[in-house]
Amino acid sequence: HKRPALIIADILMPLVDGYELVRRMHEDPELSAIPVIFYTAMYHEREARALAQQYGVRSIVTKPGTPDSILTAVGRALEAGGEPATSADHKGSGRDRVQAITSTSAPKVGVFAAGEQRLAAIVEFAQAINAEHDPEALLSKVCAAARDVAFAQHAVIGLLDDQQAATIALFSSGLDSKAVESLRPPDLKGSPLAVVVRERRAFCIDQPRDRQPWARQLFGDVATGSLMGVPLATATRAYGWLLLRNKLGADGFSNSDLAVVTALAMQAAIGYENARLIEDSRRQAAALRDAQDRTHFAMAAAHMGVWEIDLMTNVVTWSETLAPVFGLTPAQAPTTLDSFLRLVHPDDRPSFTEHMRLAVAEQKEFTIEFRGLWPDGSHHWVGGRARVAYDEEGRPARLLGVGMDVHHEKLLERQFHQAQKMEAIGQLAGGIAHDFNNMLTAVLGNANLLLDDLEAESPLRPDLDEIVKAAERAAALTRQLLAFGRKQVMQPIAVDLNAIVRDLTQMLRRVIGEHIELASVAAPGLSPVRADPTQIEQVIMNLVVNGRDAMPAGGLLSIETANVTLDESYAESHISVRPGSYVMLAVSDSGTGIDEPTKRRLFEPFFTTKERGKGTGLGLATVYGIVKQSGGYIWVYSELGHGTTFKVYLPVADEAPQSLAPVEPSARALRGSETILVVEDEPAVRQLTRVLLERAGYRVIPAANAHEAIERFGAAGGEIDLVITDVVMPGASGPALLKYLTERRPNLKVLFMSGY
Repeated sequence: HKRPALIIADILMPLVDGYELVRRMHEDPELSAIPVIFYTAMYHEREARALAQQYGVRSIVTKPGTPDSILTAVGRALEAGGEPATSADHKGSGRDRVQAITSTSAPKVGVFAAGEQRLAAIVEFAQAINAEHDPEALLSKVCAAARDVAFAQHAVIGLLDDQQAATIALFSSGLDSKAVESLRPPDLKGSPLAVVVRERRAFCIDQPRDRQPWARQLFGDVATGSLMGVPLATATRAYGWLLLRNKLGADGFSNSDLAVVTALAMQAAIGYENARLIEDSRRQAAALRDAQDRTHFAMAAAHMGVWEIDLMTNVVTWSETLAPVFGLTPAQAPTTLDSFLRLVHPDDRPSFTEHMRLAVAEQKEFTIEFRGLWPDGSHHWVGGRARVAYDEEGRPARLLGVGMDVHHEKLLERQFHQAQKMEAIGQLAGGIAHDFNNMLTAVLGNANLLLDDLEAESPLRPDLDEIVKAAERAAALTRQLLAFGRKQVMQPIAVDLNAIVRDLTQMLRRVIGEHIELASVAAPGLSPVRADPTQIEQVIMNLVVNGRDAMPAGGLLSIETANVTLDESYAESHISVRPGSYVMLAVSDSGTGIDEPTKRRLFEPFFTTKERGKGTGLGLATVYGIVKQSGGYIWVYSELGHGTTFKVYLPVADEAPQSLAPVEPSARALRGSETILVVEDEPAVRQLTRVLLERAGYRVIPAANAHEAIERFGAAGGEIDLVITDVVMPGASGPALLKYLTERRPNLKVLFMSGY
């Protein structure tokens, strides 16, 4: 035979053992330089290696070694070269004794060692898969382990879909990268793998005559020597199949191989099922954490939280997001019912506890709003909803509730109700002022007519003068009521607030007195606003007088202007405000300040905190009405002992400010001879108007309403030169009458008069 480059020999063999073989080779010059590797299943590996080293053996590989370990040993032996090895001098009796033991015990020891080696591999594999919680990584380890314990060239695992009908993923061991890329799931129908999956029954094929189509789908056209397939299944379902290809060193897989791989596959299936359960649990835990994070974020953003009361122990549990609703940190949250109730305003505790009692007694949800006490002593409104949770026996066990910060909403609700109240009062005040004006018109008008008719020395003149003065004071009150009710006649133009403040400064200094310092802060480049300058002067005057009265001992009063932008966030916290560009007028004092109950009624007509006779209670009401009628807003900021600031916001005008020069009165004589149609539903006013006009030389045609006016207008034909009409009348209004008449005489002159 041809001289070999390497000899691989067992140790325990009949007649001549491995040590004797090496000794004889060392005695033959032709064979002494050939390297030797022992491949043995001896149980006492350490002693075998020591003895082999004495005999000059290059390496020893323990059965069943892995293909990688065998090939590594071969490569090292061949690389070391072929110098003769030095053999130890052993006594023949010792060698004869070893040979005799070997000849009788070798088969049993080999089988025992191989079985023990496989058992150790399975135990090691079981430990590995129990520690592996990634399902895909586990299947890759199963491939490698099955290939090692069965001495297979290749191993492939096919993972089934949930219906266990098709292969959806492949895992392999022993294949090169090119072969791995070409792997394709085989068609299970008609293949032995279908039996493996369906019946969970293993198979072995030795030296197949025909190339299996399903095997070609996996391995291509490479020749296959042997195949073994086992189910990857638990007692409840099949997860896939395990296929081993080409038994190394033998024509086919043995029953022992099949038993070992089947046990390994069953253990792998259990491990895979556990890994999937762990992965599902982790995924569910992660989803739960994400949901909790989203819930926590949503509840924190909504300023709300969850609370729970154990009805047996009165132990209280809060979510972290509930603590800020009460101005607390999570560590400061109450843990008992008593400590929880101490955070409820004393006036609201009876209602809170009664709602709790009814919820338990009547088995129903309850909704409540109460004031929560903050650590700084302030109170904030909290909205709550709660229901009872029951134990297995149907007894009330816990009270579950949510709390939400509704302080902002309560403030807006209060603003809304205040706005509604002010609107209703304004409507009432305007209506009263309108009727009162009509009566005052008759009183003042007739009194002035009598004065005109009296001699200068008439004893009746002083009495009439008092009547006129009283009526004029009443008329001033009605003008203020009309201003509050936004019913006064305004002549808005584009004005510069800085100019108005500058023109008023000297007069304001005289009004407030020397004991109060007046400061003005005028913003440069101030935008114009559209308003009635006379009414704006009244706003400034009233606010300055209000500030003066708040500083009886003196202080600082400041007037400030500025261009501001009210954004969406400001509008959200101030009802009725429209976002946009505004000019701010602020009047501040360093006086006594205003408490919260007073602030809520500050703009109501006839409400005053001053002594009787020192105020009518219409100053701030007039300011409120003028600002509202000008399209603006007014807010008050004050604390007791810290002064007060009134801020007026007027919308910016898109036109240049006009001059405030006074208009010169007409020099035309107040007499005439034209014919005038007077339309007025109030008899006293109609009569007074008629007398005044007739005294001035005019011819008057009176009418009590629009219907009568149309009749008189038609009868008079073209004789009527002017129509004077009330605006608000029963039936058709003044503007409706104007439309009807001007359709018939487009050049007709009309003058409106009104109690508003």
